Amino acid sequence: MRKLLPFLQFIVRHGLPRAIKAGLDIQQRLAGPPRPPLLPLPQYETRQLREMLTDLLAGRLPPSAV
Repeated sequence: MRKLLPFLQFIVRHGLPRAIKAGLDIQQRLAGPPRPPLLPLPQYETRQLREMLTDLLAGRLPPSAV
């Protein structure tokens, strides 16, 4: 739960559609960009999400996603 809470807070803070689409892209499950007026996550926030997913999904992310 300690690892999951920051991940859930990130999703709430940055918006569910944006965070989920970025997370799917990180896992090489291309979901495309969010529909307007939403914008994709900036690179900095995508890096934060990648770090969280790497920690949460240890060993289950595609090698090129890490």
